[in-house]
Amino acid sequence: MQGGGYGYGGPPGMPPGGGGGWGPQGPPGGAPPGYGAPPGYGAPPQAGYGAPPAAVPMPGFGAPAGGQYEFTASENEVIDKLAGRLTVAGIMQIVFGALQLLGGWSFGLPGYFVGLPGSLALIVIGALFVSSAGSFRSVTQTRGYDIQHLMGALGKLHTAATVQIVAYIVAVLLGILIGLIMFLFFAALLAGLR
Repeated sequence: MQGGGYGYGGPPGMPPGGGGGWGPQGPPGGAPPGYGAPPGYGAPPQAGYGAPPAAVPMPGFGAPAGGQYEFTASENEVIDKLAGRLTVAGIMQIVFGALQLLGGWSFGLPGYFVGLPGSLALIVIGALFVSSAGSFRSVTQTRGYDIQHLMGALGKLHTAATVQIVAYIVAVLLGILIGLIMFLFFAALLAGLR
């Protein structure tokens, strides 16, 4: 559409196609209103720009103490309940892991080796739960270090989750390996009976 249309050539009076444009001086007669650099371009920023104002603690969410966030009484209650439950869950996992470790022999040597990573994981995860419960309890019993104790507790929970994932992957791989060995053993046994 050359000429009267706005195709590739643009409106009448525009430069020819090819991407050249009008150049830095703009079209003849000056640029239409609204085009060009914004006012004050290159000048220092005006008021309203820059870093946001310092955060002000919201009512009901605790006030900073010594530069640290301090949890409110209701938040401490929730954290303390979590610490109690993590302690119970950790002790249960340690007990079940120890029982599984000691009772795994009843399934024979292959069953024991398949269950060994899971048993050890239960014991380690239980210990990490009890330890993280102590860190959560420190959040509620100290002042001025809530975030540090909270981050320590979350780090221990992260480690517990990682140990659990790795242990279950190892258990599955050991199960596959032991199953393959048993299959090959019985296949060789049956081949020898023929």
